[in-house]
Amino acid sequence: MAKKALYFEVAKKIENAILRGEWASGQKLPSILELATRFSVSKAVMREACSLLVGTGVLELRHGDGTYVKTLTLDTIMPPIQAALLLGMSDLYSLLEVGLWLERGVVSVAAARRNERHIRELAESLFLMETGEDQFASVIAAERQFHGVLAEASGNSIAINLLRVLYPSLASALEVLAEDGEVPELVVAVHRVLYDSMEKRDTEAAERQIVIYRRALQDRVLQKREQTARNPIL
Repeated sequence: MAKKALYFEVAKKIENAILRGEWASGQKLPSILELATRFSVSKAVMREACSLLVGTGVLELRHGDGTYVKTLTLDTIMPPIQAALLLGMSDLYSLLEVGLWLERGVVSVAAARRNERHIRELAESLFLMETGEDQFASVIAAERQFHGVLAEASGNSIAINLLRVLYPSLASALEVLAEDGEVPELVVAVHRVLYDSMEKRDTEAAERQIVIYRRALQDRVLQKREQTARNPIL
């Protein structure tokens, strides 16, 4: 029983590391021995943890080559979307709305359950957002990392998995809005306040910031849709 609990715990740690962006989709993981050393478990326990993640579709075992991240994204359940450009603006608006519905509950719980490690990791992500403000791709990557930590802090494995599915496309929504010069500043400003809310365990303020953030992005999608309607060649 203890052994089963241990490999489940290790599997969750690996899954959380993937969610934080430590290993990207398609990336090869270290060897079983290296992973076992890192997580302070035996190779047998690590093999069971990896087998569990292969069974749930998080990892892919390539015989003779190694173990790779196989994170489920919306690209696997709908036609590919290159930076969400193939989504109509109405669909993009709805995508952000779904993100709001899910994260509104996640951040409220995360603010109450977070620990000091989560706060450190949120601070690191916020720092990357602030220092990368002139390079929006860096802001998007840091924003995704920030929200991955929020999901982990909630302690809800279903929410973590749902966000893993949804977040690549939510990040792509930011790419679509990249030409709006005010968006990077918006992303950084909202996440500063969101970080403060998490640090203070202020569940209401955390929820309020997610609502402000997602709705502000929805407003910009509507503006872009109107602009496209007026200038179809854009």
